[in-house]
Amino acid sequence: MLLLALWGASGCARAPADPRPSFLLVVLDTVRADAVSALGSEPGVTPAFDALARAGLLYAHAYAEAPWTVPSHASLFSGLGVEHHGVGAARRVVLPEAVETLAERLAAEGYETVGLSENPLVSAPFGLSQGFERYAVRSGEDLVAESWDSGTAGFVMSNLETWTRRRRPGRPFFLFVNLMDAHEPYAVREANPFLPEGADAGAARRLRQSTARICDAIPPPPELALLRGLYLGDVAAADRKLAAIRTRLAERGLAERLVTIVTSDHGEHLGEDRLLDHQFSVHNVLLHVPLVVHGVAGAAPARIEAPVSLLDLAPSLLAWAGAEPAAELSGRPLPVAEPAQPARPLLAVYGGEKPGDWPEAVRVYPGEKREHCGPGDRVFGDMATLTRYPLKLVWYRHHAPRLFDLSWDPRERSDLAAQRPEVRERLASELRERLETSGVFEADPAEPAAPPEAVERLRSLGYVE
Repeated sequence: MLLLALWGASGCARAPADPRPSFLLVVLDTVRADAVSALGSEPGVTPAFDALARAGLLYAHAYAEAPWTVPSHASLFSGLGVEHHGVGAARRVVLPEAVETLAERLAAEGYETVGLSENPLVSAPFGLSQGFERYAVRSGEDLVAESWDSGTAGFVMSNLETWTRRRRPGRPFFLFVNLMDAHEPYAVREANPFLPEGADAGAARRLRQSTARICDAIPPPPELALLRGLYLGDVAAADRKLAAIRTRLAERGLAERLVTIVTSDHGEHLGEDRLLDHQFSVHNVLLHVPLVVHGVAGAAPARIEAPVSLLDLAPSLLAWAGAEPAAELSGRPLPVAEPAQPARPLLAVYGGEKPGDWPEAVRVYPGEKREHCGPGDRVFGDMATLTRYPLKLVWYRHHAPRLFDLSWDPRERSDLAAQRPEVRERLASELRERLETSGVFEADPAEPAAPPEAVERLRSLGYVE
C-alpha cells in the first residue's frame, strides 16, 4: 500500500476533551441511490446504512456534480462546483493546489485529518489528499490481491486499527474513508442472495463482464440481471465495512460526539439506456446518490425531500465544527428539517472529450468502448445538466437538449422538451450562460500536464490507454 504520511506517535485513544464533534465521512464508491435499501426496492442490501437513516437524516434527493470519481471527489472536498475547479471537464483532471479543501480548512481549525482510500484515483496525484495529515491509499497490487469481505481485516481495518491505537487523544478528528467494493469488475461470491433466482456463483463466473458491451452490444436481460445481482453483492460488502468501521471507532472510545456522513461519488448503469459502467452519460442513475447524516446535535430523525448536492457537505461540516463560513463555497449547509426556501439550481458536468491537461499520447477510452454506439445513443461529446427539481434539463454538445420531470420519471424515459418548450428554453438559456461564463469545457493551454502517476492510475482502472 502507498502511505502518504507516517502514522502519529503512540498513545491510547480516549473520548476527546474538545467539545466539538468529530466527523466520519464514508464514500461508498459507485453506489447509486436506489442500491441502498433505504431508498430502493431491494431489502437487506445495506443494513448499516439503513440503521443510520432510521436514526439520522436521510436525504432522498442528493446529487453528485459529475458521474465519475475524480471530479465528484474534487467537488465534495472543495465545496466548489465543477464550473469553478474545472476537474473532469476540458480543463484538468487534477485539483489545483490553490484550492483550499475541506481537510485543509478543518486542519486549520485544529482537527486531526485522516484519509483512507481504496480507490487509487482518490489520491495525491489527483490533488485529492490535500490537507490530510495522514493518508493511505490502497495500491494497485492490493486492489488485485485483496478479497477481504469479513469486516475484520484488509486495508481499511488494518490502517484504522493503527491510527486508533496511536492517535493523540483529546483532539476532534475528520476521518475520510473511500470504499470501492461496488466499482466494476464485480466480485463473484459463493454466497450472494441478490443473484436472480436459480443463478449461482458458477453462472456468475461464466458471465463476461465488459464495460464495452454497450449500445448495440448490450447484454440480454438475463445477463443484466446477473450483473445487477453481482453489483448488489458488492454494495452489501461495502455496507459491512461501514458497520465494521463504526464498531471499531466505538470500541476505541471514538464514537462520542461523532457525526457520520455516508454518501457516494456517483452511481452505475446496469443496462439503463443500453449502458453499463458510469461513462458517457449524465443520467439520473449516475448523479442521484445516497446520503445520510447521523449524530448532528439537536437534529431529530427525518427524511428530507428537498434536493441537495455533494457540494453542501463542506459547508455543513464546517458549520457543525463551529468554523467561520466560507463565502466562496458553492454549496450551503444541509437542512436538518424540510427547508422553506426554494431549491437552488444544480449543475452537473461530464467532459466527453480528452481534458486539456492529459498528455497527447493518451487515448481516452481503451478499445473505443463506444464502437457499437450510434448518434442516437447520445454518448459522444460534452454533456451537462441543470436541475431545478423536479425539472432536469440535459444539454449535449451534438444533440438537442432533453427535459425530464424527476418527480415521476426518475429513470428519464419521457422527454418533455417538445411538450414544454418554454421551460426547455428557459433552462437551456440559463445553462448555456453558466457554461459560457465559466468556460468549463474550454481547455487552457497554460494548464500543466497531468502527472504520469495520475495517468497510470487512470489506465489501471480502464479509463485510458
